[in-house]
Amino acid sequence: MRSPKAVRASTAGPAFAAAAAPAIRANRVRASDRLRSVVAAASRPPVVVVAGGDGSVREAAEALEDSGIPIAIVPGGTGNVLAGTLSIRGLRAALGVIRDGLPRRMDMGSVRWEEDHAIRQRVFMVACGMGLDARIMAGTDPRLKRRFSFGAYVAAALREIVRRLQDVVRVGD
Repeated sequence: MRSPKAVRASTAGPAFAAAAAPAIRANRVRASDRLRSVVAAASRPPVVVVAGGDGSVREAAEALEDSGIPIAIVPGGTGNVLAGTLSIRGLRAALGVIRDGLPRRMDMGSVRWEEDHAIRQRVFMVACGMGLDARIMAGTDPRLKRRFSFGAYVAAALREIVRRLQDVVRVGD
């Protein structure tokens, strides 16, 4: 699975090729909604390689939940917090893990909320933010992420802080 928002095809290509040993059939999937059907048609693949950021890995983990199929991460997003936590920093490290690594079990959390009179649910693997943190993540412009990387989060944080300063209510004389 490759996130076209986070990873160029030229970067993802070597990772997918490295994962494709003679006994492994490689499929390129760009959308998490297709991942379940590709995995089912592949008759339980030994590994799913995800090239992208934390959001792409989260989507793949949600699609593969309870399948027992390992996910190999090729970091290509802005933060890559999960990949960094697992000491997968860059393409070379990712290829080494795909080739020689051992699967690790990870906890996954789930959060439910009501939005527009509908119950929504999403899994998380790194962190689950609410309030200011959630507004910063939701307010981060994808175009700025591509251009300024982590700076896009700083810009979103400053925007949210300025908005909240306008919300201050003073009670007094």
